[in-house]
Amino acid sequence: MPENSPEMVVQDTIHFNDLPKIWQEHILKRQAGGFLAKNKMIFTKDEILEATADKSSFSSPLAVNNVFERIK
Repeated sequence: MPENSPEMVVQDTIHFNDLPKIWQEHILKRQAGGFLAKNKMIFTKDEILEATADKSSFSSPLAVNNVFERIK
């Protein structure tokens, strides 16, 4: 990589098919409702953490970390 190039930040990502079924169902509902692009099939860890950050979320940050560790 050239010295003057900006440093690329690589985030952990996960494919829709690697998500737990309950998360897949939630994503499909969001896509059907127009809240999420229908062709979005790859998600970053930050996106999943943001989606589960709400108090009413059924998933904890620990669960998100476990899912990402499982797919490595």
